Amino acid sequence: MTAGRALHLSRDPLGFNLDAPGDEELAAHFANLCALRPGTTLTVASGRIKRVGRFVGVDRSRGEPHLIIAQRAGEKKQGFTQYIPLRDAHNVTVRGLVGCAG
Repeated sequence: MTAGRALHLSRDPLGFNLDAPGDEELAAHFANLCALRPGTTLTVASGRIKRVGRFVGVDRSRGEPHLIIAQRAGEKKQGFTQYIPLRDAHNVTVRGLVGCAG
């Protein structure tokens, strides 16, 4: 890496996933998510697990904006809040929509 160059973290550095969103597409998706109304139902994928939560807002206190998504407690689980940065926004969709276009 040369001094003065920006490092871009790719979600698919080896290019195996042809469906992985590009940087511009991901940034647009993140901006759309940031503009959602609080209380909007979202799905957050993590591996094979998909969790449903509600959009709370955007936390701008961490150096970069993070989506704030609250998930309710179940019968045997406590509720929790997730903070999702831009680089992981491809894992978040509006409930009922598919893909990064949410």
